[in-house]
Amino acid sequence: MIGWLVFWVTRPDPLPHNVQRVGNTFHVDVSEGSTDDVVKKNCLFVVPKAFNPKFSIESFMFNLRLPDGVPLMVNELSEGDEVVWAVVSYIKLPSQGMAAFELSKVQPKDGGLKNVPFLVESRNGLDMYQYDYGKDQLSIGTMYSFVMSSGTRVLVKDPGKWAADYIVYRKLTDSVELKYLFSKKQVQSLSSFVSDVTRVDNVVIKTLQSFQSK
Repeated sequence: MIGWLVFWVTRPDPLPHNVQRVGNTFHVDVSEGSTDDVVKKNCLFVVPKAFNPKFSIESFMFNLRLPDGVPLMVNELSEGDEVVWAVVSYIKLPSQGMAAFELSKVQPKDGGLKNVPFLVESRNGLDMYQYDYGKDQLSIGTMYSFVMSSGTRVLVKDPGKWAADYIVYRKLTDSVELKYLFSKKQVQSLSSFVSDVTRVDNVVIKTLQSFQSK
């Protein structure tokens, strides 16, 4: 694992046309040429090289360490480090995004379709869904959905017991979606699920907002 991380953060990549390197930062526009001034502003980021960014035309990836959101330093990396891997993407319509897409497919409680998420329970603002995509308990997936105090809908996916990380989908703005992975060890229990995810989310969002052009 450590060897793969060292390779990932040190390998050279050619920059796409929407990225410019300025000193130790990368200026990236993920708006795909949008002419809307608000959208364009929301899609401009200045990403320090220390966060090991990787770029494409419509998105970029970066990583950070918990709990402080500091860059991942390869020469200080150890197996016990808690690392967040994040992808920032442009979405053309406010109604788009993975959270909205996934939740548009769910079944009511006790739904009969095997691999389509069905509602298990709603408690204290947290909706929990499950889906079965295999033959054993390791292939039982779970989705959690809740609305933060800011009004942002958050979707958290747990692919199954075999997976070490949760996958989070949430919007930064109507035109920018964030996907990130973090260790399940950051969540203490189901009763603290919302507060534990929110704690991690606050670190990721604070870091990402520090990249936004003023």
